Amino acid sequence: MQNRSRVRATAAIFQVNPGVPAVLDGRAVRVVDVCSPLRVQVRVDGTGELMWASADELSAPVASAPNHAVAHPLDANPAADAYAIVWSDALADLPLRPTAKQVEAVATKMGVHTRTVTRRHARFLIDPTPTSQLKFLPGPCPGSRHLAPAIEVIIDKSIAEIYLKRPRRPVSAVYMRVRQLSAESGLRAPSYKAVSQRVRAIDPALAVTKRFDADRALAVQSPSVRGVTTHRALEMVQIDHALVDLVVVSPDTRLPVGRPWITLAIDVHTRCVVGYYLSMETPTQTCVALCLAHACLPKREWMQRLELEIDYPMFGRFESVSWDNAKTFRAAGIQAQCERYGIRVQLRPVKRPHYGAYIERYIGTFMGKVHLLPGTTFSNSRERGNYDSERHAIMTMKELSAWIGNEIVGVYHHTEHSGLSGITPYQKWLESWTREDGSISLPPMIASPRHFLVGLLPRDLRAVTREGISLFGLKYWDPAIAQLINDHRRYYVHYSHNDLSKVYLSYKQDYIEIPLVDRTRSPFSIYELREAKQALKARSAAGADEEVLFAAMEKQRQIQDEAALHTKRARQKQARRATPVAAAPSFVSVDYSIPVNQTNFDEAEKL
Repeated sequence: MQNRSRVRATAAIFQVNPGVPAVLDGRAVRVVDVCSPLRVQVRVDGTGELMWASADELSAPVASAPNHAVAHPLDANPAADAYAIVWSDALADLPLRPTAKQVEAVATKMGVHTRTVTRRHARFLIDPTPTSQLKFLPGPCPGSRHLAPAIEVIIDKSIAEIYLKRPRRPVSAVYMRVRQLSAESGLRAPSYKAVSQRVRAIDPALAVTKRFDADRALAVQSPSVRGVTTHRALEMVQIDHALVDLVVVSPDTRLPVGRPWITLAIDVHTRCVVGYYLSMETPTQTCVALCLAHACLPKREWMQRLELEIDYPMFGRFESVSWDNAKTFRAAGIQAQCERYGIRVQLRPVKRPHYGAYIERYIGTFMGKVHLLPGTTFSNSRERGNYDSERHAIMTMKELSAWIGNEIVGVYHHTEHSGLSGITPYQKWLESWTREDGSISLPPMIASPRHFLVGLLPRDLRAVTREGISLFGLKYWDPAIAQLINDHRRYYVHYSHNDLSKVYLSYKQDYIEIPLVDRTRSPFSIYELREAKQALKARSAAGADEEVLFAAMEKQRQIQDEAALHTKRARQKQARRATPVAAAPSFVSVDYSIPVNQTNFDEAEKL
């Protein structure tokens, strides 16, 4: 009976005695007489109808109406418990219908008024245990309603019309509607507190369903007591995108550029972050491809580029990957390449974010660490307050990438994790690859990193013509594809959003790297190309050749470099230019310093 909270008192025992209220087949009744366990006479409340029932058909009434105050016991202590037992023993000696002398005798013994004995005896008939004799807190029970029924109807109507509708409206709108209806009915309007209390009393699942939708209610209110079960490392990896809560600056001007995006991959079994990709561009299929490549491939060279001397042993082909239904994840090339390497793709059910609990939880943990950096935007404007994120920003993309690598590999992987029985993710990873005899095994490795990465990149079907391959209005050529000219076939051509200076043609289970016809062109991104085309279109330069297009891109870069000192938008465009990818493995590429010409078939025929 040691309970310090205000709770509804529930009878521990239901004693079937004459005069005791009960429930029979959903109807409120009162016991009239008890002849035997199988013959109990009851009277239906309201109609006065007499009925016979058995004891097992009766149940104790439950006070569920919100306008009825239900007793809530006062803070209990040993002295109060002993006093309640004395009262229970004294009342147990009374018959069902005690006389005035019997009541007076108990009142004299307990030193109280006879009305107190009558009131306690009524409670004792319902619950013949010492619990019913505990003292109760004065005042109404929390949740009880004491306003006039007409006002209660107005409040309920206003909540249904205003609050439980879309678009979502605040409690203040409900209160204004209550005041309006009260004035029209000639009634005094209730207080704002009374209205807000009734709004808070609404079933949360109902409120979320009406104000959002059933899917949101299921995600927020449904129980989530069982997580994903895994038995070994790399059995399931969860991947998701997130906008980093930090403003980065330009490495040249140290002026703010904007917030980068990060794509993270976490192994469910060991909780290790097996890979990530950071960029200024909105997530694309290229971002997913580079994150997958970073997660599956060894990272020694990558750690050296970041100048981090920390062991990052997490790599290997995983068995399955889980992500949401974003367009970047549903790309046919991504799914086909994963299946080709034995990676089973598991799409989360639509609008069920709790199916990605592990990656979502880590993203929250990661952002909490980011919030400690200068230039953070925090999670929302309320947390940010008057903090000027752009004025305090100091980190470039390269510095942020190194900080993230150190945070993941050096801090998070070596921090005890409650979900791993107190060991660190790094220890769990090593334990997962240690055999019973103490020897170490290695994860299954990707045989050809280049094939794996290129196969994940976006692709389009193209035919090889005498002019080479045409993609995005640009011409690509290499003598290696001369044999494919006019063979009446189309081939998959893979490309990277970050660098359109070369593409990769899929041919006989291999990828031929094909540069632009003009190999002297520096790398450029798809965003620069689109912007140049839009600028030419605005000038009505339709059908412009590559020279005009590249000249336009070069001019735009000059304009952006000049404007970067003054406008944030120009600095963002600067940051989205083609740059060496820190998370991508290095491959032997074509030597673009050697010029190459397309085959002149007209001259060849003359020979």
